[in-house]
This record gives sequence, C-alpha cells and structure tokens, in this order.
Amino acid sequence: MDSDPENRVAVTAVINLDKLDALRQLDPAGSAGILKKLIGIFLVSAPEFVIKIEAAIQAGDHAGLVRTAHLLRSSAANVGAEKLFEICRLLEESDSHAQNSDMVSLLSRLQHEFRLVMKALQQLQQNL
Repeated sequence: MDSDPENRVAVTAVINLDKLDALRQLDPAGSAGILKKLIGIFLVSAPEFVIKIEAAIQAGDHAGLVRTAHLLRSSAANVGAEKLFEICRLLEESDSHAQNSDMVSLLSRLQHEFRLVMKALQQLQQNL
C-alpha cells in the first residue's frame, strides 16, 4: 500500500465495501478471485471510457456520451463506486441540449471522482 498519506484515499469514502464483500461471497473457492478479476477489468477498461466521455462532450456527440456514460456507470456499479455511478447517471440522462457549462461541470466531477476510485481500487487490489 502507498505509504504517502497524500496519495492514499479513504477507500470507504469512495467504494461501497458491502458491494465488494457480496461479490467476494460469490466466489465458489471462497477466495477473492472474482473480486480481483473484476477490479482488474475496471482498472484496465475504465480509463478508456473516461477518455471517450471527454471526447464526446468536446465534440458535442450526445449519443456517444450517453452510450459511454452507460458503460462506465455499469462498471462503477460493479465495483461499488456509488458516487461515480451517480455522476455517470447524470451524464447518461442529460438532455442533448444541455448547456456546455453544465456538461463541463459534470465532466470535472467525473474526472475528480474517477481519480479517487482508481486510487481506492488500486489500494484494495494490493490488499487482496
């Protein structure tokens, strides 16, 4: 685990550990194998979703935004990242005529929460 307190994240403030514990219980071997795999998939695939959301907002591609926000929302739900899930829901449900400033604000919130989730999951992954 990272020993620098500034680089550490309070995992419980970012990730619903009850959700992850429920996933751990699904593992027939009683280990954290499923959980490790799920976290690993998120850590690899989610950054691309954020890049696509940023590009869709910049290009005014509402359909692309909705599609990718939905994918990230589902991934966030799988790892218990409830705040990230909620931001993605807001993006997914945004009106195609939403003010650009509103979209930029949501994007900023998404980027901030995403960084926290990535750090928290990396910390959890090290301890599994």
